Amino acid sequence: MISAFIEVIDVSLAPSKGFDWSRVRWDAADAPQRDDCSYCGAAIPEEAVPLRMWDEPGNSCVFCDDCMQRWWGFVPLQREDDEP
Repeated sequence: MISAFIEVIDVSLAPSKGFDWSRVRWDAADAPQRDDCSYCGAAIPEEAVPLRMWDEPGNSCVFCDDCMQRWWGFVPLQREDDEP
């Protein structure tokens, strides 16, 4: 049996200097979630946990690990089974 805890939070984030909002591809609220980055177009692996954002009307965008680090300041955590 697999159990999961998912919490949705409402938080304000700001991208790093140089981020260009005009490059973000926003998908309609009723569109299927994409598996490529809305900023750079890189494929997002199935096992990844990407950053997803929604605007007030419900349109969404998704960011790959590289864009999460480069533009949003996310720091990847090392998995316990990974060697240091």
